[in-house]
Amino acid sequence: MEMKYEGLLLIVADLKAAKDFYESVLGQTASFYYEGEMVSFESGISLAPESTYKSWMTDEAARGLNVRSQSNNFQLYFEVEDIEGCYATLKENSELNWLHAPIEVDYGARTMRLYDLDGHIIEISEAIALVAKRLADEGMTTAEIAEKFGDSVETVEALIEESK
Repeated sequence: MEMKYEGLLLIVADLKAAKDFYESVLGQTASFYYEGEMVSFESGISLAPESTYKSWMTDEAARGLNVRSQSNNFQLYFEVEDIEGCYATLKENSELNWLHAPIEVDYGARTMRLYDLDGHIIEISEAIALVAKRLADEGMTTAEIAEKFGDSVETVEALIEESK
């Protein structure tokens, strides 16, 4: 049996507000919008309100479904080229609920996290190819970067080349 992954569906409280958030804050472009029922974005993320989601199931299955906000058991991951510029832009929106401002993690990437309107964690990180290039520009060898990434020298060289 062949199975192809097609995307992610998030259950939201207010579809219009969530659509606006994903478009205006995260820069996503809607590819399908069935007003009040569902929206899909070019990135593969889709949104549906709980009532619509439950209508796609048997009554018994829907009754047993417990949708809760801010479960903190997964996150959506986005990459940007300019983490500080992105943070400055997002910081202008005082309604955002932040987990943390940009920090540098063990493998050298700078990353930040916030919640969407329904409590789903959003991570926005520096693009990995740019991390490799930045570390090289700071004087690290490809072998040192590969060790930091837990990857091969060849992969790091390809990432640095990609970032040019």
